[in-house]
Amino acid sequence: MRTILLALTLCLAIVGTNAAHYAVLVAGSKGYDNYRHQSDIFHAYQILIGYGIPADNIITFAFDDIAHNLENPFKGKVFNKPTDGEGKDVYEGVKIDYSKKDVTPENFLAVLKGDSAAVGGNRVLQSTAEDNVFIYFADHGAVGLIAFPNSYLYAKDFINALTYMSDNKKYKEMVIYIEACESGSMFENLLPANTKIYATTAANGKESSWAAYCAPNNKVNGKNIRACLGDLYSINFLENLESVDPTKETLAEQFEIIKNLTTQSHVQQFGDLSIQPEIIGNFEANSNVNGPLTSKNPMADPLKYTSLVDSRYVKLHYLQDRHNDLQSLQSSQDLQAELASIQRFDTRFGSIANRFGLNLDMPVGHIDFDCLKTRVAMYEEVCGRFTDYGLKYVSYLHQTCVQGVDIYDFEETLMKTCV
Repeated sequence: MRTILLALTLCLAIVGTNAAHYAVLVAGSKGYDNYRHQSDIFHAYQILIGYGIPADNIITFAFDDIAHNLENPFKGKVFNKPTDGEGKDVYEGVKIDYSKKDVTPENFLAVLKGDSAAVGGNRVLQSTAEDNVFIYFADHGAVGLIAFPNSYLYAKDFINALTYMSDNKKYKEMVIYIEACESGSMFENLLPANTKIYATTAANGKESSWAAYCAPNNKVNGKNIRACLGDLYSINFLENLESVDPTKETLAEQFEIIKNLTTQSHVQQFGDLSIQPEIIGNFEANSNVNGPLTSKNPMADPLKYTSLVDSRYVKLHYLQDRHNDLQSLQSSQDLQAELASIQRFDTRFGSIANRFGLNLDMPVGHIDFDCLKTRVAMYEEVCGRFTDYGLKYVSYLHQTCVQGVDIYDFEETLMKTCV
């Protein structure tokens, strides 16, 4: 019997080694003021490669307008943290599969489903029921959605894609990390606990996530990058990952570390918590790696905790820092335009809240996605696209659905408020 058990254990070990690790990395924004999202994603790519995940198993989405941007003082380079010396370029060697106009929710979902025809034969996930999948997304968000450069991915559509993957045995286990404002609303009351999917988010369903390494702590080798270099939740995750042995730290331990270090928002976890005791090397690295990539303790770096900015105000912070440097007519006009835009959103949605007597203290609760999609589309048709700041007010549109505001009254109010 002992011989049989040993043989069975060896057989299972051999089967386990045949399982592959796959990753999908998504930076959902564009614009130099959003530097940090692509920086986060590029850093994640470097870590996964460093820990032995093959480049062929990583699919990357990034608008790719940061590294060679005219405002970038280091052409062709991107940094995820400030340094006194040259710093680590996280852009070098990154293979971007979907860039510019191809960074869309539709392409992202097609990649997850393995639908090559939907993306014109481009790369999609090739994972099977034997493989683990890691998904990491960094961008802006709002109640019930995460943003892409020119459109939105709603939580219901994301969950439907994950359900398809589960039903069609596209993974063994999956881990998802989302860096976005109100990102908890992507999973709360939506992600089942029995599909071997474990997710964490930078924030709950009613709050902003926060940028880090912002001015004045955003310099590399003495040069001001101007933009924030990272996001707090993301750099806590990334700097932890590269500084520990992935074969020893568990997902549960990593979650507690990230939660404790992310001081400005409430990091959340959802889905199948039975995965938590597993080592991070089962998802964020190859499980046979030998030690950490770096021995530096990320908690020893105070800069990221002294230059934090609410993600909704990052563009304003960037434009202010830019104007402080340039003192030009154009930089002044750009700053004033952002201030006016913020005021416009505040006034507009203050009027909408008053008109319908919205109870904004209500919890997010269950989201009527058909209603929310309709009202977001209607708002943008009448009033123009939401800005990064303006997305905070999608919660108001959600509350008009919850509180039964008539669609015709809603449209009429928009027509009066936005003209």
